[in-house]
Amino acid sequence: MDFYASGAPLIREGAGEVPAAPATEDDEVVTFIKELLDTRIRPSVQDDGGDISFIAFDAKTGLVTVRLQGACSTCSSSKVTLKQGVENMLMHYVPEVTEVIALEDETEDPNDPVARAQRKFVEEMTGAGGGEAGAPAPPAAAAAPA
Repeated sequence: MDFYASGAPLIREGAGEVPAAPATEDDEVVTFIKELLDTRIRPSVQDDGGDISFIAFDAKTGLVTVRLQGACSTCSSSKVTLKQGVENMLMHYVPEVTEVIALEDETEDPNDPVARAQRKFVEEMTGAGGGEAGAPAPPAAAAAPA
């Protein structure tokens, strides 16, 4: 009650302000990489049932790390797409980029609906997971003469 009666301001001046981060060349490069991924690369990848997301950019080495998700995470041609498509485009527009690699997703989110559907499809096709969905059907038994 003493504070309320004192008439002091409830919030100090400048208490809610967030200091602006200093602008650096790396910030601009990362912003441009993300913009290219979002506007030019991601739509094409999504057309094929996958997705790509930016993970990191190492300014010292020029290495861009991305994560391929959905159909792209298991696609056999994803490495070709990554090198010939994504890497070439980023290197063309962003001279600081020297290489693009995909992060191996060993800790897959079990709640990801795309990953769940993919696992189910792979299990059905290969017969993995205890089911025989991928196994060929046994030949029909010949009917016994009546």
